[in-house]
Amino acid sequence: MADEKQNLLTFFKENGILLLAIYGVVQVWIIALWKKYIKKGKIRIFETGSLEKGYSAFGPTIAVNGTLRALRKNMFVNNINIELTK
Repeated sequence: MADEKQNLLTFFKENGILLLAIYGVVQVWIIALWKKYIKKGKIRIFETGSLEKGYSAFGPTIAVNGTLRALRKNMFVNNINIELTK
């Protein structure tokens, strides 16, 4: 048992600086991967009661007003669909 402790201590004395350097480099990449792939963002929708309808050169239009809030990370909304039922 004492021999194993001595071997472990010798290993850390010889390779401790190298292990800390590797840990420092790997830690940065792990945090970046965590933020990009594991920690998912979420969008919260704050609806308003106003709805505008009209007609323009593009045809019938409808405007839905409200606010979107990104939680946990920055998000980009590139497409929103709406279904209108009469």
